Amino acid sequence: MGTGGGSAVTFAQVKTIFAASCGTGDCHNAASNQLNYQTGNLYMLLTTAIANTAANKMHCVGTTPVKTGDAAGSLLVAILKGQTTCNTSNNKTEMIGPMPDDCPSKRPCLTNADIKTISDWITGGAPM
Repeated sequence: MGTGGGSAVTFAQVKTIFAASCGTGDCHNAASNQLNYQTGNLYMLLTTAIANTAANKMHCVGTTPVKTGDAAGSLLVAILKGQTTCNTSNNKTEMIGPMPDDCPSKRPCLTNADIKTISDWITGGAPM
């Protein structure tokens, strides 16, 4: 039994969720127009503002996916829970989500437990 307070969610747990659902197939890879979660530095990609680069031509430019300590205010959680809007590289607004892309019609969405794990990690300070 633990010493109280529950156990903190680790980045390893979050990374496992991403590896199984976000960084698979044609999604979030080097060839996509999205952040590269397959071979990129996942922690850095989640905790720094999205740059307007060739690797990310359109989506959510200037937004930081994870607001440390603020799951409710984090773009990542909003996307995982359903649709949200963000700015594109050409300063237009677009609808994003829910992710994984095309869920639930072509692939399963993240479970409530997966979203809670990610949310708890962010609320806990998003430690590396």
